[in-house]
Amino acid sequence: MARSFVALVAFAAVAIAAPSPITPDPNGANKVGNGQGLQFITGGCLSTADCSQAVVQSCCAFIAGGSSTGICSGIDVGNVNGKAGCGFGDGGSSTDSSAPAASSPPAAAVTSSTTNSSGSSAQCAVDTSLAGSQNVGTGSGTQFITGQCLSAADCASGCCVAQASGPALCKAQLVTEQAGLTCDFSCSGSTSSATSSSSDAAVSQPATNVAATASGGSSTGSCPAIDTTLAGSQNVGTGSGTQFITGQCFTAADCASGCCVLQSDGISLCKAELVTTQAGLTCDSSCTGGAASSASSSSSSASTSPSSNNGSSTGSAVTGAAGSAQCTVNTSLAGSQNVGKGSGQQFITGQCFSSADCASGCCVQQASGTALCKAQLVTTQAGLSCDFTCAA
Repeated sequence: MARSFVALVAFAAVAIAAPSPITPDPNGANKVGNGQGLQFITGGCLSTADCSQAVVQSCCAFIAGGSSTGICSGIDVGNVNGKAGCGFGDGGSSTDSSAPAASSPPAAAVTSSTTNSSGSSAQCAVDTSLAGSQNVGTGSGTQFITGQCLSAADCASGCCVAQASGPALCKAQLVTEQAGLTCDFSCSGSTSSATSSSSDAAVSQPATNVAATASGGSSTGSCPAIDTTLAGSQNVGTGSGTQFITGQCFTAADCASGCCVLQSDGISLCKAELVTTQAGLTCDSSCTGGAASSASSSSSSASTSPSSNNGSSTGSAVTGAAGSAQCTVNTSLAGSQNVGKGSGQQFITGQCFSSADCASGCCVQQASGTALCKAQLVTTQAGLSCDFTCAA
């Protein structure tokens, strides 16, 4: 009797210790094996070339127990939660002896994101086809997240991150550091555009050009003047929830993210809510009087809690019907020229018809009916889905 009990306990211990198998998110099946770098974290992959590098440094990880496909994962978590290490389809080897060897990578395979602090000539040339190209190399700290940068001085977030291919992009600092990457990319190439001279001067400066986050508490007093030299200045004080991240705001109602954060220079900027709260700051900066008074009527109706603007309440995939609000381009929004093209040029908080529109590879349905590009890591941490698409 005692021997049977011991055997039963031992069997239960083994069963409990056995990891639960994981399966790739089926919503990303159309991105498997195309080598275009559009697959979101938890989506299936045949090599790292499938996985998006837009938000975090990712890889195609082996699935413990063996599988014919890998799963896109952050590099720093490629060995946990049922994953058996990065390298599936890239010639790597699984940490799980039972997993089959992966096939060789397709010709389109790309390397993982680099953290080099100096740029190549290709990375130092301004891509004028991208939204926000006028902000590149100026060192003015006006470039929005996912916009091109030549140094951290270009970015309103103070964070310029090298990419596996193509130009360096402005990213959220906290998300970047959590992924083990660095924010200090700078150009040293010889084929920089005409703006490189101003960029070189900006690189030598500390990040004083970037509005450093202050206490994050609510501001008091009159609203500062709208800086019309900044991208998105037409969205300030309207309370319409159309301002993108790093754009100026008078209240949270201005921001598509529902989060307006006071900066040390007295100007408030729209920020990602999850990143802000994780940093111990608040999203409720507001001002009174001045230019804000003309927008008070629209602002009051839109000043609901920040979470009301942050997307659908579920993490399931959503498909919008053709002709609906989700599938109609709102030309009053910044970046409307990027909607529906599938070119991956739309910045975070810009409208999208699918994740292919977004530089972040993440299109999220909003409560307002318009889908917006969002940061992939922040979205998945919030339990939402990045794969909104419009029906033809």
